[in-house]
Amino acid sequence: TDANGNSVTTDTVTLSIQELQESTITIITQPQSIVVANEGDPATVSVVAEGDDLSYNWYYKNPGNSTFTDAKTYTASTTIRVTAARNGREMYCVITDANGNSVTTDTITLSIQESQETTVVSVSESESVSAESVEEKPLLPMEGIEAESASETVTDESVADDTALEMNSEEDGTSLEVDASEVEEASIIETENGDFGGDMSADVDS
Repeated sequence: TDANGNSVTTDTVTLSIQELQESTITIITQPQSIVVANEGDPATVSVVAEGDDLSYNWYYKNPGNSTFTDAKTYTASTTIRVTAARNGREMYCVITDANGNSVTTDTITLSIQESQETTVVSVSESESVSAESVEEKPLLPMEGIEAESASETVTDESVADDTALEMNSEEDGTSLEVDASEVEEASIIETENGDFGGDMSADVDS
């Protein structure tokens, strides 16, 4: 209406709320929690989704905080260095399609692997192993006196006159002696028998 009393009427309009179309978002792979080996190592968090003209927005919450903060990261993946202050950080992503529909991913956690404790066992210098603590080994049978590793078998023909063959056992002090009158040829006996554990030697009297 103007000052002269003239008036006009506008067109009639209708107010309504637009109905959203069905969501086109499908999450193929949810983000996963990550444990890094060392403080400061990078961790890459990502989500795989399908839909029409998707957009991404990540949110995070550090330990001690009660609310999530906009990370202002708008890609499907993001890389964060997991420092001590971020150890235990929680994150999720909101995905929105061209129709305004949105889906929120699972919430994941970033953390640093705890160091493993090492247990050191030391032995006192005063500790020693006594002879009684070692199980005694029986002597091998004296008959034949031949082992798999011996280079030669001891026989009565291998020692000459005026020669006495003595075999000593280091384990019990017993010895075996062959009379020189019962043998014919002189020879030096060598053995590599590691199982017998004793000395075998030929003594020649001049």
